[in-house]
Amino acid sequence: MLGELRFGAAFNPDAHPAIVEPRTWQAVQRMRSPRGRRPKSERLLARLGVLRCGTCGARMVVGSRTHGEQRWEHYRCPPIGDCPRRVTISAEVAERVVSDAVRELLGGISGTASVVDGISDAERDLERAEQELDAAVEAFSGLEDVASARERLLSLRDERDRARDRLAELQAASVPAVTVSASGDWDALTLDEQRALIRAVVERADVVPGRGADRITVHPRGE
Repeated sequence: MLGELRFGAAFNPDAHPAIVEPRTWQAVQRMRSPRGRRPKSERLLARLGVLRCGTCGARMVVGSRTHGEQRWEHYRCPPIGDCPRRVTISAEVAERVVSDAVRELLGGISGTASVVDGISDAERDLERAEQELDAAVEAFSGLEDVASARERLLSLRDERDRARDRLAELQAASVPAVTVSASGDWDALTLDEQRALIRAVVERADVVPGRGADRITVHPRGE
């Protein structure tokens, strides 16, 4: 594009006629196209924030891998960060353990699951995410062209958006409240209703390195 040729330490600034002027090239490098919102996953624990890496404490995210026509979905420690021992677990295993824990915690009692505590937590998470983003924007002012600064800002924006989405979901789930017998009606509930019950009774579920379902520890709210 600039007429330059680089090969190892060798550099020829006039290897061939340039296609664009350096000023235009630099202006284009400063442009970026926002990635946009990620589509919402249909996995039960996606974006709830309850599944945590037992090594670094980060919220685990949905991932997948394919082999031929087969597809495996899992939850994993987020790729952004410096976790010394990242954790990955089958989506089906994690969801089964958390669902069983919710039914056991509610003990088959028919009643209303309140998400008020969850909303308060989500409001605090959103406020913290917004404060961290605002601080980073101020700190990185003028450094938007630096790759590491740009990646950090994008990461913080994503975290802010996730916190905002979680709060909106909780607020939507609180009106009307979900009234069920969790042990008997779980499979008949919609995905949103199951998520509302999980938010209501589960603080977090820690996943430590290893294999199998035994490495998941579910912590109820108020424990």
